[in-house]
Amino acid sequence: MKNTLCLLAALFMGEFCMAQSTNLWMGLEANIKLAKHLETKIGYEYRRDNIIGFNKSLATVQLSYELAPGVKTLIKYRNAVFPNTQSALDLKTNSISNRFACGLNISFLELFGAKSKRLVIQWTGQQQWEAFKFQRNKSILRNKFQIKYDIKNFKLTPYASTELFYSWNRDVIYGLNSISVESGMNSFRHFVGFEVELSKRQSLDVGFGMREQYLNKTKSNIIRLTYKVNLN
Repeated sequence: MKNTLCLLAALFMGEFCMAQSTNLWMGLEANIKLAKHLETKIGYEYRRDNIIGFNKSLATVQLSYELAPGVKTLIKYRNAVFPNTQSALDLKTNSISNRFACGLNISFLELFGAKSKRLVIQWTGQQQWEAFKFQRNKSILRNKFQIKYDIKNFKLTPYASTELFYSWNRDVIYGLNSISVESGMNSFRHFVGFEVELSKRQSLDVGFGMREQYLNKTKSNIIRLTYKVNLN
């Protein structure tokens, strides 16, 4: 498993070096167990374009409920603040958007009764709706696959993930007498990285990601640093 993750990381870093821009994401995340099968995740993230330019400020709250071993449902809300490209209309520097999502998370080994203390293989499907003030609202279906391995007697836990974004209203087509909306693949996002164990309840997630737009093939790099605390 360690060799597989190393190979994925090597292949990914080759693509990482070819991207056209680099973004920096810095965040905080707390997991809190509310009941036996219910937990919440609260997070904040600050994003910069090409490291020096402000991109977004994000505040997120997620609730997840365990339906069965290895199967969880989730609901999620995210508030985003970002530079206002339509400032001439309302004279405001920044604009906001509100995102609501629901989904399902499956841990395959646990689902089939083969739960491992070290290996995690997961899929997360999520439907999200995002409302903007001066832009067309978005409806996105996301599918994320992740593999993570906790190396014995070692502070690092490497992982790799890939995510597909499918837009239900990607294209607006104007005809002579009608307007139609068509769906299609929006983008892909891939990450490799590792979690550094700081203490029993605290860790630092260091990730290297790449996002590719489906239509124009534009690629951008992502460096992600997230401090995590487990309050369960």
